[in-house]
Amino acid sequence: IGMYAILEDQAVEQGVLRIERVADSVQFADFIHVVTCGMEDISFREYYERLIDFSFEAKDYEQLYVGYLDEEPVSCGILTLKSNVAGIYSLVTVPEQRNKGFGSAMMYELLMRAQM
Repeated sequence: IGMYAILEDQAVEQGVLRIERVADSVQFADFIHVVTCGMEDISFREYYERLIDFSFEAKDYEQLYVGYLDEEPVSCGILTLKSNVAGIYSLVTVPEQRNKGFGSAMMYELLMRAQM
């Protein structure tokens, strides 16, 4: 089972959402906050800490991203790049910000970064 999309046909207006790759422990905490929807479960943190190389180098094939709205983390996602294949995982928007296009904007941004 798979999905595909022609990216040229998928223009999504990001509006005020600022999407950044996680580059430090503060942004990692923002990622954890979004992916757990504010329920700071230690098992989630431990899982993602094991998954990610905390050198945050550009060549890492597991890349975490956080979307910010007025400096508040509201969406997140993981882009995996390996052997010319891209995967997108843990695409989450906090409940109070859902249905505003932030998940679509994050998906589109990660698809664009996968092409780079």
